[in-house]
Amino acid sequence: MKAIGKGIFGASLLLALVMSGATAQAAGGHKGKQDSADKTDTSKPKADEKAYAQALSSVPNKPYDPWNGVR
Repeated sequence: MKAIGKGIFGASLLLALVMSGATAQAAGGHKGKQDSADKTDTSKPKADEKAYAQALSSVPNKPYDPWNGVR
């Protein structure tokens, strides 16, 4: 009888976890708060693009060879 109880408990726990993920995806978030944050910060994308370009220039232009240590 204990095995049946554990099985039912496990199945209900699994169902609860699956349903919580589905409801989190269906919620859609708070779009009003996100839109207002995007409008206030207009200078940041230029700084991010500058940092991205600088990071790309520091990466070597050599293709990666995963078998380098084997040969």
